[in-house]
Amino acid sequence: MRFLRPALFAAFILPAALVVPAHAVPQSETAPQQSQQGPPTSSQQSTAVSDDKLCTLAGTVLSANTGEPLRRARVNLEVRDKTDQDPYRAVTDSSGHFAIEHVAPGSYDLQVVRDGYQRASYGQMHPAQSGAVLVLAPGQKMTDLLFRLRRLAVVTGRVVDPDGDPLQQVNVSLVLAKAPRGTAYGRGEFGGQTDDLGNYRIFDVLPGRYILYATPNDARFITRPGHDRLQEFQRVFYPAATDAARATTLDVKSGDEITGMDITLLPSSGPNGTFKVRGRVIDNTGVKGDHYAMVALTPRGTAALGFNDHRIGMSDEKTGAFEIDNVASGDYEVAAVLQTREGRFQSNQKVTVVASDIDNITLVLSKGVDVAVRVTVEGKAASAVSSDLMAWLSTNEEDVSPFGGHAFRSTRQQDGSLVLSAVNDGVYEVKVGSGCQECYVKAADANGIDVLTRGFQVSDGAAPSRIDILYSSESGSVTGTVTNKDDLPAVGVTVVLVPSSAVRQRRKEYEEAPTDQYGRFEVKGLPPGDYTAYAFEKADPDVYEDAEAMRAYAGKGETVSVAANGRQSVELKMIPEIDAGN
Repeated sequence: MRFLRPALFAAFILPAALVVPAHAVPQSETAPQQSQQGPPTSSQQSTAVSDDKLCTLAGTVLSANTGEPLRRARVNLEVRDKTDQDPYRAVTDSSGHFAIEHVAPGSYDLQVVRDGYQRASYGQMHPAQSGAVLVLAPGQKMTDLLFRLRRLAVVTGRVVDPDGDPLQQVNVSLVLAKAPRGTAYGRGEFGGQTDDLGNYRIFDVLPGRYILYATPNDARFITRPGHDRLQEFQRVFYPAATDAARATTLDVKSGDEITGMDITLLPSSGPNGTFKVRGRVIDNTGVKGDHYAMVALTPRGTAALGFNDHRIGMSDEKTGAFEIDNVASGDYEVAAVLQTREGRFQSNQKVTVVASDIDNITLVLSKGVDVAVRVTVEGKAASAVSSDLMAWLSTNEEDVSPFGGHAFRSTRQQDGSLVLSAVNDGVYEVKVGSGCQECYVKAADANGIDVLTRGFQVSDGAAPSRIDILYSSESGSVTGTVTNKDDLPAVGVTVVLVPSSAVRQRRKEYEEAPTDQYGRFEVKGLPPGDYTAYAFEKADPDVYEDAEAMRAYAGKGETVSVAANGRQSVELKMIPEIDAGN
C-alpha cells in the first residue's frame, strides 16, 4: 500500500549484523529456549497449514565486539507486506540462543534488537547493507542462524560559559553529517542534557560521521511579544563555531566511548550575537473562538539539524503579533500554524537575517479551498480498489517545519466522490493509494494541464476546481537474481529501478527491493517505460535519484523495458559500496 508517511523527524537507522550459519556455536544443554508460536493472527495463519509444512527458526546472538553471547535480545519475525499480522517473537536465553517454532511458510523480515547494540536484520554482511528477505519453504528448518550485533557508541563532555563555569540543562546533540547533492545537512539525532556540573552523556549512538553542538535550554522556550527574557548564550558547534559548515565532524565507530568533547557557549550579544524576528499572524480562517497561532523559525540551506534548531514563538491572541529572539544570521523558513476543531491551517514564508532584526513579517492564515478529485481506475483491479482508494497532496519542497509535514487527505462524499478539503496556499504533488500493490498513477491533470509531473499551485484561494486522475493496475514487474564478484548469490543487496531521464524527477517512479537468501528479487507495480536496474550493496537515494551522481555508475546497470502487464527478468552483478565507478 503506497500511502504517504509524514513524520516530524525521520530516525536514521543503520543495519548492524552479520548473519551466517552457526556451525561452530556450541549449543547449551541446560539453558531453556524461550520461544513463541506467534500471536493470534500469526497462529491462525499457522493452524491453516499442516504440521509437517510448518517451519522452525533457531540460532544464536553474539556481540560482534567481544564474541560473548547476548541474553535478552529480542527476535522479531514479521510477515512481509502484511502489516495487519503481528510478528512471531522470541527472546534469547543466557547462552544467546533463540527458537521460533510453528511458523507458516512465506516471506519474512527477521530482526534482532538488543539495548546498547545496533539492531540486526537477516542477511546483513556489514552495517551499511540492508537486510535480505527470508523465504521459508514448507517444512523448512533453519536452526544455525548467527547474529553478530555491534555495540553502540557513547559521547561525553562538558558545557561551560566563557568563564569556565558549568552550565546545566543545556541540550547537546549529535547529528549525522552528510553532503547529498552538494548541500550539507544532518539526519538522525542523538542527544542529551547537561547535569548540575555541566556534564553530558549521549549514549546508543550509531556509527557514522557527526556534527556535535550545544543549544542553551532557553533558546527554544516558547515566547510571546512583551515577555522579555534574558538570552545569555547562543548555539555553538563543536569546538567553537556558530555555523554548522565550520563545525568539526566526529568519526564515531562501533563501541567507541569518546570523552572530553567540551563546548564553551558564546554570548548572544556582541559582533557575533543574535537578533529578533517580529511580525504578525492574520487569521482569515473565520473559525470562531479565541485562539492563537504557534510560530516557528527553522534554518534553511544547511537545513534543520535537529529539534533544538527551531525557534518557537506564540502569536498574541488579540493582535496576532509574534516575536522570536536569539536568531543568528542566516536563511530561514518562518511558519505559523493554527490548530482548531475545524482543522489545521498553516502559512509559510522565507526570510533572511543579515546582522540585524527583521520586522513586519506577515503570515496570513486562510481557510483554504476545496479541490474535487475524480479517479478513474483501469485494468483488472478496478473493482478491488474502489473501497479503500484515497488521494492526498504533499508539498514538493522539503518541509523543515517542526510541526511536521501537513498532508491534505481526501474524504469520501456520499456520492462516492473524493474531496481535498481546506487546502492552504502552496505547491503540491497529487498522490493516490490503495491496497492494490500493482497500481500506479498513470495520469493526473487539472483543466487539461499535467499535474502529475509538474504539480500544481494554490495561491490566494485560487486552485484547480477538480483534478482528474487515471489510476491503473496495468503495471509491469521485474524479477531476477543478483550475484557478487565470486558469482555467488548476493544476499540482502538492494535492487533499484532507475527510470529514464524523462521521468527521473518524479520521485515515486524509483522502485527498489531487497534480495532474499538466494539472491532473488522482485519489483512490482512499475509504470510502463524504460529503466536501468542496479544492484547496490549500499543503496543511497541521494545518489540514485541524482542524475549527475549516477554518472559514476555508467555501465554498471542493466537496461530493461517494462510493458503494461509485462514481466521482465534480468541478471545483475552487485555494485560494492566502495565502487563508485572509479
